[in-house]
Amino acid sequence: MSWPYRRGSTWLRPAVGALSDLFFPPACARCGTALLAPVRRPLLCHECRRELVPPAVARCGRCAARTGLPTSREVGCPLCTAYPLRFDRVLTIGSYDAALREAVLRMKHWRGESLTIAMAELLVECLETELRALAIDVVVPVPMHWWRRLRRTTNSADLLAEVVARHLGKPWHPRLVTRRRSTEPQHLLSPGQRRRNVRGAFRTSPRLNWRGASALLVDDILTTGSTCSEIARLLKHSGAAEVNVLVVARAQGEL
Repeated sequence: MSWPYRRGSTWLRPAVGALSDLFFPPACARCGTALLAPVRRPLLCHECRRELVPPAVARCGRCAARTGLPTSREVGCPLCTAYPLRFDRVLTIGSYDAALREAVLRMKHWRGESLTIAMAELLVECLETELRALAIDVVVPVPMHWWRRLRRTTNSADLLAEVVARHLGKPWHPRLVTRRRSTEPQHLLSPGQRRRNVRGAFRTSPRLNWRGASALLVDDILTTGSTCSEIARLLKHSGAAEVNVLVVARAQGEL
């Protein structure tokens, strides 16, 4: 199976980054603290790294919701068994609160793109073993409608997916799945309204063969899972064998 890579200026970034480091010494992407040589990625100082990677807690093996006791991927938890989620597993750094909540909110604006890159690299650093065990064929960002993208001037899911794919050596393209219509912001809706809001809102490229593929769906946050579940349903209807989800933070939304 052959998947398209996004065509763009990605190949220039290492050279641009080297020149930038020469004239502007690296600083923490979150707090701006100067980083002393030797600098390693992600560009986060020790204190920010500590705050952004919270201690491990018991989570559902399927939807990554916080639970009193860990549950398996096959069994799930009350939050994800109340509604038939179509994705197979969620991987995340931690819960949507404290430093992770602040980071996700900053990533939604163009001034936070350097932080988005750092968070993508932190995701790979923390979850590389789990990610590689998934045998991913293609990385897919959760798409944003073109009008909202125009207003925001950035899409954190696109940038997260690009960086993660590059580190894993996997293909990606922001147009593999597109949003066919604008939808109401999910955070304004009830769980039931969220599911109805995204029903039929996406489409896949008819030129691609998804049969048997293992896709990694990437976004900044997962709450009820309605959006990712709808995209996973679409991908599996198109032939994908497995769809897993990677997010920076997991909000504890009721289904």
